[in-house]
Amino acid sequence: LRQRERGAAGPRGPRQRQRAPGGGAAGGRRGGALRGAGGDSTFAVASRLDPSKPGPASPRKEGDCGRGTLQLASLLDLFEAGADWSGAEVGKMAEAIEDVFSSPGFLVSGFTSLAPEAGPREEAAAEGGLPCALNGLDVRGIEEVYRAILDLGEHHWELLASLSRASRSFLACLVQALQGLKDSGERLEDDGGLNHTWLKALLVLMQNPLLSHEEHPLTSGDLVTSLVQAVAVLPEKAQINLVEWISAYPPEILGPRFLQPIQRFIAEAVLTTDDADEAMLWSDPIKAALQCLVILHAANETAGRPLPFTDFHSAPLSTRVNLREHYLRWIQMTESEARKGPLASVCQIPFVLTPEAKTRILQGEANLQKRHEMRNSRLQAAFEGLEDWHEFLELRIRRDALLEDALHQILQSPRDLKKPLRVKFLSAGMEEEGLDEGGVTKEFFQLLVREIFNPNFGMFTLEPETRAHWFTRNPGPATEEACLEYQLVGAFLGLAVYNGVILDVRFPPVLYKLLKGGETSFQDLKLAMPQLAKGLQHVLDMPSAEVEDLGLHFIVSLEAVGERRDHELLPSGGEIPVLAENREDYVELYSRYILEDSVQAQFSAFYQGFHQVCGGPALALFRWEELEMLTCGVPELDFDALRGAARYEGFTEDSPAVVWLWEVLFALGMEGKKKFLFFSTGCDRAPVGGLGQLALTIQRGGPDSDRLPTAHTCFNVLLLPDYDSKDKLEGRILIALENAEGFGLQ
Repeated sequence: LRQRERGAAGPRGPRQRQRAPGGGAAGGRRGGALRGAGGDSTFAVASRLDPSKPGPASPRKEGDCGRGTLQLASLLDLFEAGADWSGAEVGKMAEAIEDVFSSPGFLVSGFTSLAPEAGPREEAAAEGGLPCALNGLDVRGIEEVYRAILDLGEHHWELLASLSRASRSFLACLVQALQGLKDSGERLEDDGGLNHTWLKALLVLMQNPLLSHEEHPLTSGDLVTSLVQAVAVLPEKAQINLVEWISAYPPEILGPRFLQPIQRFIAEAVLTTDDADEAMLWSDPIKAALQCLVILHAANETAGRPLPFTDFHSAPLSTRVNLREHYLRWIQMTESEARKGPLASVCQIPFVLTPEAKTRILQGEANLQKRHEMRNSRLQAAFEGLEDWHEFLELRIRRDALLEDALHQILQSPRDLKKPLRVKFLSAGMEEEGLDEGGVTKEFFQLLVREIFNPNFGMFTLEPETRAHWFTRNPGPATEEACLEYQLVGAFLGLAVYNGVILDVRFPPVLYKLLKGGETSFQDLKLAMPQLAKGLQHVLDMPSAEVEDLGLHFIVSLEAVGERRDHELLPSGGEIPVLAENREDYVELYSRYILEDSVQAQFSAFYQGFHQVCGGPALALFRWEELEMLTCGVPELDFDALRGAARYEGFTEDSPAVVWLWEVLFALGMEGKKKFLFFSTGCDRAPVGGLGQLALTIQRGGPDSDRLPTAHTCFNVLLLPDYDSKDKLEGRILIALENAEGFGLQ
């Protein structure tokens, strides 16, 4: 047989006997059957039997083949009568499937697409399905053939077994080929070694739905194991090629076909391992699967994240792996080892960790630093003979001068910011009786946020449409005093993160992107200042001929503190008109000026203060979206999750007072629920992971009485008297929620 179209030269599969003259894989002869692959998306089974007999062994000669080529029936054509096949015919088709899907040459030549390539997502959207041409492969045809085999497998299970064996055989050959080339000293990335035929055939195999445990548990486990082991040993250049090619796939393939089988494999491997066996939780198969996730994650990032980053989180691994050991192992690596060295710590691939796991690592790092600072304080005091020294960063705050006292005391103790924080409130010159085991600190930060964002303070400007704050622009250079204030505010934000306190701050998402060193774009401006962005979007959308008529130039004119000034976006920007061909540059430069350049001094000081406190290695594990969640918590308040995680002391979940309590809480509006959280925990927002992570304890606070409920906010404990009626409980709860500030032990 000779291929009609030029196929990619590929290595021989396990049953190939010779190479076809045209460069494709020739068929072998066995049991009277001739097996081969055509270049025009066709496979065939030829037989010496009567050609007029229907069934999988019937060849079909079509058209003028140009070079005397015989084009045989495609698998899809042969599958049409599959439900009525005899046992012998099923056996022949099983052999054909095994031959075709075990051979990289057959796979690539058979699924080569002759259609012009288009953007996969655009084509899929236009066609309402999958793209025909992608990386030279017929993705839609691959999916159709796999689906046809699965449908036939409902009647003839041996076809699925044959497909599974063929896929494992191909992967075993790939590993053997790599090992052989390695032993021979050849460069694996050269065309003479591992060429693109292997990698494209690997893409065909990765579309195999047998990889999904949910669909085919009898054939998938070993297949996924073989896949991850093969991908993990690919040379670096081959993995880079895979990233580029996989990035072109639409999410309909990238998620269900490529990503989900690997995630299921990791989950099953982790969940079936004893927690105490750390070596098995970090075994070679799990590390091989994680290397596959590295490739898929890089492809997803390259493609602009068609899949949400949360799809790459592995909750089982995040909850069961020893995070402390992995963190300590990670911080001992050099930067080069962490980025390019062997996979030795899950912290090298933080995209697999859930935000909850990263938060635990951050808090563990903070606790290590706190103990280090306390030990240093004791040693310094002993060495210098100091009597007046403190293990803690102690703040004594007057409620009527909260911001003034906080700024002054932080300014006096910049070297103590890494120490454990303790807050003591003063009211009417007297110390309040609250013991700060965390609850007083929570209230301090909540009250401090109110003061910082008070319009009279003037540091931040409220965006009316989003209700978020941004740095106030000054008409001239920011003063040294103003920069110091912004640095202190950044330090307060860092202190809250460092001490595990959730804040009710409302910054646009771009702030957290900048804190992580990211670059801004017009999309960030849309989220931060929608009204301003609408005007710029109009410039982008209007007809090209009308852009010049606007009379715009590469300058921005802004009013700050009642004074309007012009700023050039480019050198001599006032002389550069905005035209159709440069309007995108104008919009991006305008956005960058608003979000960065116009507040550079203010943000730089804020950035410095934040990282002064919260700049340890663990912060690098967070995406900016996760940093926002870490700072502000989760805005959604799922009281079902709160009830599901609640614990009871002196009550049960069926106690009348408990049943009435939840009925009252669920009937509250959003503001009422936030007040309850603030009253019982000291924070009105959900922690990272949602309210299910809060572990609220509802403790019986004595028999029925007229006393109000009380709370130990340090420990998330609500003390609830055993009221004798729902009306009484509701009245007492509402009074308590309206008077939730202040601490006392009376």
